[in-house]
Amino acid sequence: MLRVTSETAPYFKALEKIDKGINIAAARAINTVAGFAHVEAIKNLRKYFKIRNKYTENSMRFYPANEKTAKAASYNKTYTVKQNLDRISAVSGSVSPYLPLLEYGGIQRPKPGSKFVLMPTTKGRGGNILAPIPKRLRLGPRGSVEEFGSGPGAKSKAGQYKFFALPSGIYYRVGRPHKGKRAAPGNARPFRPIIMIRTLGHESQSVKAHHWHEEAMKRVGTWENIDKAFIQNAKRVIADAENNK
Repeated sequence: MLRVTSETAPYFKALEKIDKGINIAAARAINTVAGFAHVEAIKNLRKYFKIRNKYTENSMRFYPANEKTAKAASYNKTYTVKQNLDRISAVSGSVSPYLPLLEYGGIQRPKPGSKFVLMPTTKGRGGNILAPIPKRLRLGPRGSVEEFGSGPGAKSKAGQYKFFALPSGIYYRVGRPHKGKRAAPGNARPFRPIIMIRTLGHESQSVKAHHWHEEAMKRVGTWENIDKAFIQNAKRVIADAENNK
């Protein structure tokens, strides 16, 4: 959205003489400011959170304003709202299901198929709490406990499932069976070391609001920045029109 001020009014007048001149300059100005704010939002993600892989940043999306498809805009000489100009907008956001929760805060609840919020342990991250979860220890697409041990390689050569659930958490059988050791009396299966890769101690989890996206939008998307971007782009549009005469 743009505004007509004493500084921008002369450019609106000049752009009205150019076919869709206002649209082009307005869309480019919005894209300039919104694009910069989008980049700053990504920087906030790195600042406020522990980014363990590329998924979080790659989930960010930016949809620029389209200067070609918008209806022709005009301005009111009394410096009031411009016709169709408020419809020119750009969108910054994320397709991630959890980033909105980090933005606004709230309660993280179990995913479908599970009664608990599954929290990775240090061993569930391969021994480093800051590291991404190894592929062999990741949940399925729906994030349910039932999906553990259902994929290729889920069973060991001895026929045991590598993943299994106990009331305390999700466990993973590792290493080779100890020779001569049994899991329990009368059980013919050899004992294998296990590690807890997820805890099941939380039915929900409170998430604090960080406003990582809103902070960037407010800091960058000021009227001062929008006016400057509009004037800069208006000058280019006017110059291009003069050169094409």
